[in-house]
Amino acid sequence: MPKTKHKQATHATKKVNKKEMKEQAKNPEVKKDPAEAGAVKYLTDLKNSMVEKLAKAEKVKGLYQKHRIIQEVNGEYHDKMGKLSSVYNIGRVGHIKAVDDLVDEVRALYEEKILSVRDNLERELNQKNTHPQEEQQKAVAKKLAEGMKQAVEDEKFGEFQGYVGTPPITRENVDKIAEQLEKINKRDALENERKKEIQMQQDEAFAAKEQATEIASALIEGVAKQQVEQQDSAFAAKEQATEIASAILEEAQKREAVIKRVERILDNLALKIEGIGQHHPEARAQAVNLHNTLMKGLTTLEVELKSGQKSRKEATDDFKELCSATIMSVMPALEKDLGWGEYLKNMLKSIANVFIAGAQKLGSNATFFNTSSKSGQAVTETGQELQADEDETPDQNPAANI
Repeated sequence: MPKTKHKQATHATKKVNKKEMKEQAKNPEVKKDPAEAGAVKYLTDLKNSMVEKLAKAEKVKGLYQKHRIIQEVNGEYHDKMGKLSSVYNIGRVGHIKAVDDLVDEVRALYEEKILSVRDNLERELNQKNTHPQEEQQKAVAKKLAEGMKQAVEDEKFGEFQGYVGTPPITRENVDKIAEQLEKINKRDALENERKKEIQMQQDEAFAAKEQATEIASALIEGVAKQQVEQQDSAFAAKEQATEIASAILEEAQKREAVIKRVERILDNLALKIEGIGQHHPEARAQAVNLHNTLMKGLTTLEVELKSGQKSRKEATDDFKELCSATIMSVMPALEKDLGWGEYLKNMLKSIANVFIAGAQKLGSNATFFNTSSKSGQAVTETGQELQADEDETPDQNPAANI
């Protein structure tokens, strides 16, 4: 062969080998174990054969023919499944999934379908025609006994022919046949009782199964209902907890807002005290004492509201009383030395506005502070409003109240 042709052939062979390698890489299952392939075909043929014979048995009308076909399927299944391991040496390298799946399918077909059909056929055969020869013998014996008995009663022994091979017509033979007939009848009665008992047991088993199914369904329904109720209860509890948490948060926010508003008022007082200078030391000392007393009272109010030591109304009433009493005690001196009459009146109004809605209605003819000046009288009127019970003042601004 010329070198050129040899090179071309070698090159073509390499191309083919590369193509085969690519195909195997794309589809690694192309190359299968011969034992696996043989076992798969073996089981597939067995399964198809069982299905075909089962369909054939369903089309046949005669019970005996149906039973014969199913018995063939039964024998084929046991024979071929028994030979599977030895013929194909399955299991030598571990389980093969394709074979295991087919084994499961064939076994399921046999156990769930073939056995069920076989049992039903055998039950029907036992009920209708289990012992055909015995039934025929019973019918012949009964007819013979009745004929012989009638012949004896009519005293016509010679006229009764009977059947070929029957014993001589005598009263003794008739009595024996009658006794045998009675035994047969008793046996039939027992057999009928047994069949009734079997049927009763089957009915009871069916009823028990139905009852168990109903109980299981009721339990499942009850569990599902209980789960729904628990979910609803948990959801309601969660909603309630959320509402409570929201209310607590809202209350805390309102309380914090009130405290901060009063703090701003007292911060303004502190700034005003810084502007007094050194010319009125006594007035300055009284103003500082006023600020410290009100700040301490505000701190006490905040602690009591957070801890719940006192009710909201009791705690706020105590603080308002402290504000009125403290301002009243320093009012004459601060008005005289510093001219703070209007300022103290406005400060007290501002504090009142924090706690009492509708503070624009402040003003009263009642006298709270014992002072003769106009500014002192105004503070007295404001203090009187601050002491008024909250129940007598409509709440028009809930966000401003504790």
